[in-house]
Amino acid sequence: MTRLRIVKIGQYPFLLCLKHGLWGSKLDRFKDWQKGDYIAFIVDKALAGLATVTGKPFKSEKMIWNEDIYPYRIPIKFI
Repeated sequence: MTRLRIVKIGQYPFLLCLKHGLWGSKLDRFKDWQKGDYIAFIVDKALAGLATVTGKPFKSEKMIWNEDIYPYRIPIKFI
């Protein structure tokens, strides 16, 4: 079953998600996320983008976002 996830995010972190094709979290929350699920990104109370999950969750310590590492990640593609 395809799901829609809605997330609130700042403009700069949103642009980094767009650039790197990743969504990240400090918590291991992506275990039940499936390829094909949708993520709606809300920036400043407006819909800024819609993406689909393109792969399996993974963990990485590589710095992508400036404010923190967010080691739990899932690959996404904006549509």
